[in-house]
Amino acid sequence: MNKIISKKTLSILLQLTLLIGVVIFCASCKKCSKCSKNPEKQYFDNENDPLVFSTQELDKVFNPFFSTSATDSNVVGMTQIGMLGNDKNGKVTYGDNEAVVTKDLQIVSKGTEDVDQITTYYFVLKNNIRFSNGSYLTIKDVLFNLYVYLDPAYTGSSTIYSTDIVGLKQYRTQEATEKEQNSFKEKFEIAADTRIDALIDAAAQIIDDHKEEKLTSEKFKEYLEEYTSLSAYANVVKDYEKAVVLFGEELETDFSNSIDTYEDIIFVDENGKKYENLFTTNVEAFLYNEGYITWNKKEGKLMSSLANDPATLKSWTKEQAIQTIIQAKIPTAIEEIVSYWNTSVKLYDFLVNEAMEAYFKEHTDRQFPNIEGIKFANRTSAVTVNGVTYGPTQYNADGTVKEGSYEVLSIEINNVDPKAIW
Repeated sequence: MNKIISKKTLSILLQLTLLIGVVIFCASCKKCSKCSKNPEKQYFDNENDPLVFSTQELDKVFNPFFSTSATDSNVVGMTQIGMLGNDKNGKVTYGDNEAVVTKDLQIVSKGTEDVDQITTYYFVLKNNIRFSNGSYLTIKDVLFNLYVYLDPAYTGSSTIYSTDIVGLKQYRTQEATEKEQNSFKEKFEIAADTRIDALIDAAAQIIDDHKEEKLTSEKFKEYLEEYTSLSAYANVVKDYEKAVVLFGEELETDFSNSIDTYEDIIFVDENGKKYENLFTTNVEAFLYNEGYITWNKKEGKLMSSLANDPATLKSWTKEQAIQTIIQAKIPTAIEEIVSYWNTSVKLYDFLVNEAMEAYFKEHTDRQFPNIEGIKFANRTSAVTVNGVTYGPTQYNADGTVKEGSYEVLSIEINNVDPKAIW
């Protein structure tokens, strides 16, 4: 569940930001239209002037399901709310005065550690939460979120699927026994390994057969296409194309991680002399991290495989640096990329999940269509949470919950897990 900024904290933050914004803007302002009309009164019009936030570089993935970088997640945290929040002491927060979905929460454990112990979490949902389009949030939206996070082919950063929710393993594997469940994903992992091996084999053969030729990515794909008539190599072209895309994304991430680090890079020669501030740009830090700028400890100077004088790289743009590496590695180093770079992990996960998606599209008749431990607790009968009884939920004609009625979500897990609430 996403952590969120409470209403009070957000209000203080916004007020502080507005104050800082006014000081900075007016201090740097030459002569705006408002000031020219009334030079003694410099101000912002809160109704019409936009509030501007700054941030480090974004990956621009603001979907809560798939946001991974800290900068993107900060945006998600300020534009979405979660089921629960937390206070300054790290304790769970909920209730009418908290900017969360949950109105009330109760955790109930039954059984013993040795005999079928089950812990149930009851979430009473608020009725007055709206999406940005004005529609009201209901338990259907909460269930949708849960089923996305728990889908067997989900590839986002959430790890809620690691919680031992009752019936989750059966749902994710469509297998009843523990032995079958444990071996379920293995067949898709084998399929992914086989496809990557096929790409590596074909690439090695093509590069060897055409070593006298300057291979471009397009020409390389033409040669790969000749292999696709063989069943074992049927996917090599599209797997290569996916690897190239992922490699580009990896370099973009590497560059983002290099931003503002150049000042911290210090070199030392063989005599122990320190050299500071040799780098003055993000491009230099990026190329150094990628191995295209190196330090000659013996001679006490920078060297580069891209230029006789590494100082000329200071004028390079981000795009120029990234494209130079792509052209140097693609296609001749594709085996290295899909074997050792972080791209190899992303490609492997992608192929595993692609195989799983294909499997579930073919096997639509599911033995376990739902997750047993996730329920609309008071859909047809009453449930009591912290002494308050919530009868079957009543709805208005437009599908919204009637005033005084509430929806209650229950999630059952095996045994007791203090981390599960998060």
